[in-house]
Amino acid sequence: MTRVWLGDPKTVIPAIVAIGLPFTGGVSLLIYLGGFLSIPSSLTEAARLDGAGAWRLFFHVEIPLLRVQIVVIALLSLLGVLQNFDNIQIVTNGGPMNASLTPALYLFRAGFEFGQLGYASALGVVLLGVCASVTYCLRRLGRKSS
Repeated sequence: MTRVWLGDPKTVIPAIVAIGLPFTGGVSLLIYLGGFLSIPSSLTEAARLDGAGAWRLFFHVEIPLLRVQIVVIALLSLLGVLQNFDNIQIVTNGGPMNASLTPALYLFRAGFEFGQLGYASALGVVLLGVCASVTYCLRRLGRKSS
């Protein structure tokens, strides 16, 4: 029995995530790699001398030092989800049963398929406000943690 991944409302989102994963995963990997390489070896060496194992070193030394990178990746991911348009437009056009409809695709449909340009403009302003507030909240979160 074959599975229609893009035709099932339960599996369409994981399928679209899997389509874009090589691109977003690579960028995230490079950001994390840069963060790990910027951790001074003297800190990890001092933690090992104090008796920290691999897990304790990871959770108590490395993760707190990577909070800026974690906030950047969270911000890029959330903004990417809110503005995702091209993959979904090409692959599913928001279907099946609007299961993969994103705010950007809804804005496009309102403006160009239904001709409601004023409504689409208002949606664009609201989307801009949501993106700006998400950015503000995540930046404050990153500032408090550092």
